Amino acid sequence: MDRIVGCVGLPDALAPFLPGDPGTPGPTGRALHQGAGWQCATQGSYRSVEDDRFVVCVAGIPGSDSAGNNGVEHVADLCRRGGISALGALGGNYAVVVVDKRDRRVHLQTDEYGSHSLYYAREAKRWYWGTSLRDVASVIRRPRLNRDGLVEALCFRILTDADTLLREVRQVRPGTLVSLTAGSEAAESPTPRLARHFSGTSDESVVSRLARLEHALGESLVRLRRRCPAVTVFLSGGLDSSLLLAKTLEAGFSKVQCCTAVFPGWQNPELPGARRVATRLGVPLDEVAVSHDDVERLFPCAVAAMEEPPRHYKIFALWKMYEYASKDAPVVISGIGAENIFGPKVITSIRAAQRRLGQLALVPALARRALARALPRGADGRLALLRNLSLCPDERALFTLLLLCDERLPQLRFAAGIPSVPEFPLSFWESQVSGLAGMEDRQQVFALLTEDRSDLQARARIGGAFGVATVHPFLEPEVMRLGASQPIHERQRDGWSKPLLRMAAEKYFPRDWIYTRKFGFPTPLADWMSGPLRRWLTELDEAAEVRHDVWRAGALRQAGRDGNLEVLWSAMTAEFLLKRYLDQAPGN
Repeated sequence: MDRIVGCVGLPDALAPFLPGDPGTPGPTGRALHQGAGWQCATQGSYRSVEDDRFVVCVAGIPGSDSAGNNGVEHVADLCRRGGISALGALGGNYAVVVVDKRDRRVHLQTDEYGSHSLYYAREAKRWYWGTSLRDVASVIRRPRLNRDGLVEALCFRILTDADTLLREVRQVRPGTLVSLTAGSEAAESPTPRLARHFSGTSDESVVSRLARLEHALGESLVRLRRRCPAVTVFLSGGLDSSLLLAKTLEAGFSKVQCCTAVFPGWQNPELPGARRVATRLGVPLDEVAVSHDDVERLFPCAVAAMEEPPRHYKIFALWKMYEYASKDAPVVISGIGAENIFGPKVITSIRAAQRRLGQLALVPALARRALARALPRGADGRLALLRNLSLCPDERALFTLLLLCDERLPQLRFAAGIPSVPEFPLSFWESQVSGLAGMEDRQQVFALLTEDRSDLQARARIGGAFGVATVHPFLEPEVMRLGASQPIHERQRDGWSKPLLRMAAEKYFPRDWIYTRKFGFPTPLADWMSGPLRRWLTELDEAAEVRHDVWRAGALRQAGRDGNLEVLWSAMTAEFLLKRYLDQAPGN
């Protein structure tokens, strides 16, 4: 398992917390670094390096510099030349820990998307940190449930800001530098960088933009090839993964393998598309089966790896595919980011909401406030939207638009005893988009930091269980800036999203393959709930009878009778994690 752990404070009690003895880093190796008042360690494929001033530990794949230096050496070189503040210029997808041996301070930072997690907690005048919530929670004698964190995880499907499921543990926010010193409070230095990519649109021609896209994607993959000669592409058969597979083959890797997930006895409408893409490009497609036995066997380890209630049920398919990748090509190329950068579907929702805002603007302010007071605070769906827009009849309200209209929210709130629609914590997200005037750009950043961040973390956490790194070419700075600089009218064209990516794909595939509707990746959740997952549903039912501060047993049973499987999935996985973090703690 890949992980980074450490502590600054008194080192005599740290041995049980660290993953092992000093050793040489390797595919399954360990490395331990220690000094006066601090210790840190890496395990698995996560790397570390130490010199006279700094210890640098890296999870994931940071960007490379102009000389081609990659990973932990590049980060260490940045710190030597520019100090800790130089980390703000680091690209890629990563979590970084830097120990400054001179002043005995520890600095934690994640990339601007928050793709890799870093947690920290204070116990007995020591600061502990790690890439695993379980590792950090293990030093808390009597951990307590963070009710606000649970509400966020259930209602918004992601833990926002610095919250976790435990009161005592915080997580490093995207693009934020956290500095820890024994005996002092944590110092946070937010450095919002994501909005810089959306600094303005360009009037560049479509032909020129297409040429730059092809060059930027090709160069990012060539840089990766110099470091990782063998890679795996997860091929869904959709536009993004198909284009990435074609570009990966052009980049000259020594080994390129691709796979897709199949559920025996369950039809996957994307599978024929994946097969024909692989055949056209001359690559064998390995179909990784996810059986009912796999689901039952993998539930504990897959949910535990996620460390918060999983947003999707596809974690079982991801687990099997990362296991497949780990054998011969332990770097995965992912298409995350393409949807929300090159042609976000949210543009349609924004325009519809803007029409409603225009209608509300005609209503006098006093009448709007009276309307908001008349609507119940616990309202859901359209009533919640109307109340929200009445209270805040401007474009800021759109930040919560999609979340408040989640069709599963009413029953999930009731099942978890949440009395009213929770307020989404806007302060941090507003800081991330400061300076962006266009609502479309603001919403794209919002989607990248919620929906895409959840997917990024899922791949980092599951990949870490197998020592497999994941790279995301569409999130490379040059590719990101290119997509973000498109005029709004070019992000959707003739009813098709991502027109620039479709034009790039025409070089490799027939037009009728490219201009087709995406079917999605359905999972047999109903079959799983009545079969391999039945055991954990029963445990949830039993827990609801005793954990009255969290669950309402009657509401959960009603969700079952109504067939609201998403509510049961969220509650079931949350209860599993609560047992793991709370009930199994030494002091509890």
